[in-house]
Amino acid sequence: MVIKPSLASGVTVLSDRYTASTVAYQGHGSGMDLELINSLNLAATGGLTPNLTILFDLMPEESLVRRSDSGVDAFESEPWTFHRKVRESYLAQAAANLNDWLVVDATQDKRALSEIIWAKVKPLL
Repeated sequence: MVIKPSLASGVTVLSDRYTASTVAYQGHGSGMDLELINSLNLAATGGLTPNLTILFDLMPEESLVRRSDSGVDAFESEPWTFHRKVRESYLAQAAANLNDWLVVDATQDKRALSEIIWAKVKPLL
């Protein structure tokens, strides 16, 4: 594992995906057993949880406008019902852990997003 040794040495670790993604995509999106997913996440991470999870919230239909066709993977080619379930899962996880999540409206411009995120991240550093 790379994360734990890095944290132990005082390095700040950023990750673009972690256990919340597994819950959202495989659990709620694909309908896999959530107890199994949570057990596997716990085993894989040794119980390590993020200090902060940032969710760039965007309606699935809006994401179509932003994505390029060259990077379409198996999940991105799923129907809109799948993507709506994934978004709802992320929002539910955030609502259940308000202190550990920051949900930002991803339709805002980059400057506004960076200011909102920095205000939340700065005290953690």
